[in-house]
Amino acid sequence: MGATNNPKIALDWQAAAGVKLRANWSTSFVAPSQRSVGDPARDGLNVLSRVTPFSPSAKVPTAIYPNIIGDPGCVAGAVTCQIDSKIPGVYRYTGNPDIRPEQGRAWNLGLDLEPDLVPGLSLSVTFFDNRFTGGVTSPQISSVLTNASQNYRLVFCNPGAPCTQTQIANFIGNVPIVQSLPANVYYLFDQRQGNVLNLHVQGLDISSSYTYASDRAGNFTAALMATDFLAFDESLSSGSQFSVLNTSGYNTTFPSIGLQARLSLQWALDDFSAALVTRYVGAYRNWSSGTINPVIVSGAGVPAGGGDPVKANLTFDTHFAYELRGLDDRLGAGQIYVDVSNILGSDPPFYNTSPVGNTNNASNSATTGFDAYGASNLGRVISVGFRVRH
Repeated sequence: MGATNNPKIALDWQAAAGVKLRANWSTSFVAPSQRSVGDPARDGLNVLSRVTPFSPSAKVPTAIYPNIIGDPGCVAGAVTCQIDSKIPGVYRYTGNPDIRPEQGRAWNLGLDLEPDLVPGLSLSVTFFDNRFTGGVTSPQISSVLTNASQNYRLVFCNPGAPCTQTQIANFIGNVPIVQSLPANVYYLFDQRQGNVLNLHVQGLDISSSYTYASDRAGNFTAALMATDFLAFDESLSSGSQFSVLNTSGYNTTFPSIGLQARLSLQWALDDFSAALVTRYVGAYRNWSSGTINPVIVSGAGVPAGGGDPVKANLTFDTHFAYELRGLDDRLGAGQIYVDVSNILGSDPPFYNTSPVGNTNNASNSATTGFDAYGASNLGRVISVGFRVRH
């Protein structure tokens, strides 16, 4: 238990009729979860703590990890060597009793318009600037290979030879082994949680709506909501800051896809209502460890480009409803509705997630992977329901 002070200052100014300016500044904190800390008396062990075999598909720079030279398939003079099922390793995940609360600082400026000249129209634009330090996460192999501050998490034990049983035992400690380990282990990967992620995010939140009421034709509403990131910079621990704007997969905690928007058209007449919703996710790049084209690393040891292009995603949903009024004294009012998600049955954009470096093309996206931050693989989903309100 402890104390924290997190002030907030906000200002609203009604500059003119239908015109409001607003601003605020605040600090914040997030206490780490019990799973992230684990049991302090048992070196961070939690219910998910585990040791398993590890054999991702990733290119390892020999300049950073010279002990990989001589391992199966890695010859002297190679700039990078591929780790996969031919060079198995051991993966360790557990909590960390030394984790501290995450800290945040944010400010924003906003403008709200509701002009008298256009009844039913509203527009809101907000510029935000958020800084987040000490974020709790477990770095992925792609982050470890491309960030100098995290290179220590991957250890190749001996040049051209497997790890010794002593090296493996010292690495595992008291973390439970949940799957039989390979006969030969060449490297050790530590994915213990930590306060390793710092973020600086800037962007625009935009929302607008217009409602038109007709005595005979009913009410019509059009609404738009969009978020456009203008900057999304991160660093791991004390490492160099770099941009992950319009990428996905480098960190799996905070999505950084640049543009996402939602447009809805709604109509209501008496007890009937209907809506068409369009969802848009802009194109971006896959920076996960499963990329077909490798992520380019700068001289500072941080990602600077490369990866796989991921196409923009556009889907359409519909909603139909009919109100049932005054069913009886016990049920009250009710509603029958039909919802259809992804009415065109569109496949998600191809996003390679294969741990063995699958090189299939976009036409095989249904079997090779998708990104849950930007799409869904459920296809067309039809829901029919009945609601009751008292």
